[in-house]
Amino acid sequence: MNITLLGATGRTGRLVLQYLLRAGHDVTALVRSPERLQEQLYTTAIPSLDHQGKPLRDEMERLSSSFADQVETIIPTAASWTRSPQARLHVLTGDTRDSKQLFAALQDADAVISAIGTDKSDALTVTMKTLIPLIQQQSIQRLITIGTAGILQSRTAADKYRYETSESRQRSTRAAEEHRKVYEWLNESALQWTIVCPTYLPDGDYTGGYRIERNTLPDGGTSISTGDTAYVVYSQLQDERYVCCRIGLAY
Repeated sequence: MNITLLGATGRTGRLVLQYLLRAGHDVTALVRSPERLQEQLYTTAIPSLDHQGKPLRDEMERLSSSFADQVETIIPTAASWTRSPQARLHVLTGDTRDSKQLFAALQDADAVISAIGTDKSDALTVTMKTLIPLIQQQSIQRLITIGTAGILQSRTAADKYRYETSESRQRSTRAAEEHRKVYEWLNESALQWTIVCPTYLPDGDYTGGYRIERNTLPDGGTSISTGDTAYVVYSQLQDERYVCCRIGLAY
């Protein structure tokens, strides 16, 4: 598949990129710093994958430096660009908040994955407000994005989001409010979307010991690693059980 990946240099996005490449997908990544992506590309380790694309927990590996022959870096000057037939990773230099650069990144995409965070900026909402109609215009059906546990439904008040209740431990609601906008936009769209909503997200490797629940956080869940979150995001390309819903993710 041809996958457009946004947020490919973030804590979770860089791991999602590794899973996509190891599974044989062609990836177009729109990033502000191609140098940062190149640096991370050969230093980020994930579990080896078996023939079904599932992680082998005891076998961590990094991409070989020889993969450089399959990487191309492009500064798009127009809405369309020509991809090298030898490349499997197409690194576009730009900003996801720029509608023209975002449009260029969607060229030939079969699905889109967003690992854009909030990080005290408007990148998430500005990007998604433009991305959703662009995807629909180009007849791309599948969108997988990373949200936050704050926008899952409360267990104690069914008409409220977690961040609106005492279930959330976050003092600030800004990030949840940004992700809520994205969820409500997607819910009104005709896309086949999935929002993976991790709870507290420390850096960490894949363990496979996570729990998933539709639209609510697994009971008692307090954390989930970036490694497990990245795998769950990647796995949604083949998993249709959670189309048009939020995934609560925790140990």
